[in-house]
Formats: sequence, structure tokens, C-alpha cells
Amino acid sequence: MNLLLPTAAPAGERFWSETWPAFLQRAPLAPFAEETLLFLDTFSKKILLDPDLRRDPAFAALAHWARRGHLQGYTAHASRHARGVVLHLAPANVDTLFAYSWFTSLLCGNLNVVRVSTRSLPVIAPLLDTLRSLLAEPRFADVRERTLLVSYDHDDALTTRLSSAVHGRLIWGGDETVRAIRALPLPATALEIAFADRFSLAAFAAAHVAELTERALADLAGAFFNDAFQFGQKACASPRVVVFTGDAGVCARAAARFWPALAAVVRTRQAAFTEADGIARLASAMAIAAVAPGSRITMRPADGAPPLVLHAPEWNSEVRARHDGAGLFVQLDLPDLAALAPHLAPRDQTLVATGYDDAALRAFAASLPARAIDRIVPPGHALDFDPAAWDGHNLFHLLTREISLP
Repeated sequence: MNLLLPTAAPAGERFWSETWPAFLQRAPLAPFAEETLLFLDTFSKKILLDPDLRRDPAFAALAHWARRGHLQGYTAHASRHARGVVLHLAPANVDTLFAYSWFTSLLCGNLNVVRVSTRSLPVIAPLLDTLRSLLAEPRFADVRERTLLVSYDHDDALTTRLSSAVHGRLIWGGDETVRAIRALPLPATALEIAFADRFSLAAFAAAHVAELTERALADLAGAFFNDAFQFGQKACASPRVVVFTGDAGVCARAAARFWPALAAVVRTRQAAFTEADGIARLASAMAIAAVAPGSRITMRPADGAPPLVLHAPEWNSEVRARHDGAGLFVQLDLPDLAALAPHLAPRDQTLVATGYDDAALRAFAASLPARAIDRIVPPGHALDFDPAAWDGHNLFHLLTREISLP
């Protein structure tokens, strides 16, 4: 096990005999303590004032999220009490998610053990350097003493040992990861929160898209690019299916405008996809077409770059299992938004929607099957992390507790 933070703490065998016992003896902080808010705001400023760091969209998004002005919008939860020690098992597909999970729990006053994937280390190295410099400052001693960032390959024995003394465990990962970690023992009074594989979609009112000005269309394509491509379409909230609603002719016109506009943004921003991604994109399209008769590829840029668009005649549940991201989009045309609801499943998390009024969205939400769709957001906001409402959970409530008084 590699101890990433704090670097001054003993590692190796001394971790278990010195660092770990001393860590567990620390008392939690008060939720939304001033030192916590100052630490996160200082971190935010260091990222945003560094031209190299803020150039990374994921780093910039995290820094904007960590601003004091943004976090103070959540201080209504400050009257609660910290849960205690929380173990976070972060995924490899969204490199900065370890920080969102940790920062949310830190705001709740908890002591935090954060396991970072070894695959993420090269990407997040600049963030770790910034965090090390901040935690070395005396004014952030309380945060430093209540934080352990570690990295190790999958190791059930090690995860079990870390889990043995915690009051909460957050699992971020695929279904197999969740099943494997859930099988590992946890104190009887500890809370476990799991975020497994999810699937996300977009719904565009075709008449709205067909009538957009060229500038508005480019803005829509740019916002959707942020939703889909920031993590190579691997984030749980990144849309993989795009539904156009309206008459068939209007849907065709809307699609004929939107996909080329998105391709233009991909070329301009030079989305990072490898040759292997291109092969996976095409293989995934073929696998979906095999179980959705009548599907056809309606867009495949000559240079092999995304988007690759597979137009399906009707919804097929196999799309979720066979869609491998990497810039592939399945297009589905439906008469209206209400027609989408029966096709949704508990795995479906985010719907990026545009062109619908509030009444239509509320009616759609009321018609959803059990557990399907936790978030309906406008384009450009699929990856916004809201701990007060993520996957249908309020993490501020789950990571704190309320003490009943007479």
C-alpha cells in the first residue's frame, strides 16, 4: 500500500502500528468547519490561478466546485453531526471523483481514508502535489490529521483491514467491484453506500433543435461535448443514447443538423481517443446492431473520429450491455418524451434534456418506472456533481447523523 497523503506520516509496517491507531483516535470536526471551507477554497484558488492546472477541464471543474461561494450553498446541513471515519473506494474511469467523494465527506466533518486507483495516479499527480503543499501548512493541520490518501491494487485483505474500524464505506465502481467489496466485512453499525454501473441518455425536442440558429446549435453541440467526452464517455452521467422526439421528418432534420455540429466541435477540441477506442467504437456498434435489427450507421466521419452514430429503429435493452462508449451514440426517434419512460430501467441515471418546458419534464418524471432516472439536467451539466442529490441520495445526510435531543 502506497501512502499518498500525508507524506510525513509513517508508512509500511509502521502505518499499522503508528499512523493508523493515531488517525483513528482523532475526533471528527464540526460539519462545514471554517478550516475545512478555507482549505477547499484555497485549493480551488491554487488550481484556478495556475494556467497549466486549470487547462485540464476536469481539474477546472473540481476547482469551481470547491469554491467557498459554491459550498456555502450547502451549509443548511451544518446543524448535523459527523458520522466518524469513512472509507472511500474511488473508481479509475473518472480520475477526479476521489476528490469529490473526499471533499464531500470532509465537509461533513468526517475522518477520511481514500483509496485512489493506481491507474489514476499519473493523471492526478498535479492535484496530489497541490494537496501535499496545502496540507503541509500549519493552518490546515486539522484536515491533515484526519486525512489518509492511499493507493493499492485490488487487495481484499487490505480493504478488509481498512474497513474494520470505519463508520461508513463508499464504493464507486462497476457492478463487479460493488459485489466484490460488499462481500467484505464491515462493522455492524457502519453504513455502506454503493454507486454501481449506470447508464445515461439525452432527449432533444426535434422541433427545437431543427429551429436553432447556427450559433445556438454550436452552443448546444459544445455543451453536449462536455457531457459526453470529458471522460471519454466513460462517466456514468455521460449520454450514450440520444433520443429525438417529434414527427419522423422533424427528427431527421434535427439529427442532420446536430451530429455534424457535434463532429465539428470534436475536431476543434481534439477529443482524446486512441486507435483502440476507434476499434471498440465500431465493434460496439456492430454488437448493438446484431441485437437491434434494422439499425444502421448514419454518421461515421471519414477520419474515424467520433461521433459514430447508430440509428436504431426501436429501443432494445441490450444497448446498455453492449455499449462501450468511446464516442458511439445510439439514436432513437420517438413521437414524444412520454414514449421514452416505458423503456427506462433502474440502471438509467441522467437524462440530458433540451427543448421541453417545465410541465413536460415534470409529467415525464412522474411517469418514470421505479428507480429509473435520478437526474434531469440541461446540456452541459451532466457531469456537475451535486452531493445533496446524487444517484437519488443526499450524501450530506448519509455521511452525517442527527442526534435526537429532548
